[in-house]
Amino acid sequence: MINQKTLYILRHAKAEAGSAAQEDHLRHLSARGVEDAARMGAYLVASDVHPERILCSTAVRTAETLMKIEEAYRHTLPVKYVEKLYLASANDMLALIAGADQAVTKLMVIGHNPGLHQLSLMLAKSGDPHLLEELAMKLPTATFLSIEFSGASWNGIKHGGGKLTHFVTPKLLGGGQE
Repeated sequence: MINQKTLYILRHAKAEAGSAAQEDHLRHLSARGVEDAARMGAYLVASDVHPERILCSTAVRTAETLMKIEEAYRHTLPVKYVEKLYLASANDMLALIAGADQAVTKLMVIGHNPGLHQLSLMLAKSGDPHLLEELAMKLPTATFLSIEFSGASWNGIKHGGGKLTHFVTPKLLGGGQE
């Protein structure tokens, strides 16, 4: 049997505008962000997306995004908050993914741009050409995507070795502007 891994990537939902007096790490979701995260949570449940482990940035906006996702599932999800995910580079995220438990076949990362977009572009090289084109253009807030890897371990996934199987934005679900 082929060892398949699925990486789910979720960018946090739209956050409030920052201010000079507020630390970026502490920014909350905006009203639109709350709606988009809830909409994306409903999509994930309806699409039978069930991560076995979630690595989530410690920023307030990522934790609030996860909270709205959990409300859609109606139960707590298996999450590990990772401070290193806050504004991490694509290579830093790849190193965190490489350290995931090999028994986990469906791993979700909830984090920030530009790192998530760069990671997605680095890993997803095959799949629906339309989805790949959408991904190449941008990764809006609250966007969900999945990348499948055949015959791989988390520490063995390669640049360009993944197949993009989902790319869903809140706008595609009738939500906020991108």
